[in-house]
Amino acid sequence: MTAPIVTLMPEGPLTLATVKRALASFLSSSRTQSVILDLSRAGPFDSSVLALIATMKRHAMRQGVSFSIKNLPASIHSLAEIYDLKEFIASST
Repeated sequence: MTAPIVTLMPEGPLTLATVKRALASFLSSSRTQSVILDLSRAGPFDSSVLALIATMKRHAMRQGVSFSIKNLPASIHSLAEIYDLKEFIASST
């Protein structure tokens, strides 16, 4: 049996000032659910979004559910390249 899927769509900035709220939302809704992080309504971003994605991915792996990202902006790809996380991000999209 596959896990239920939840789509999280944060709105507005994903920066150091706001990423904790997005993470809290994720943690409260994803205990046993596969997660799709849809970034179509989010932005602007800073490097905190990479920490958010990494935390979400690790949590999903520990729970044995899938994690994927939709509508990942080019700016996040650029940040991932700067931090040598390009392959990490690619494995989630």
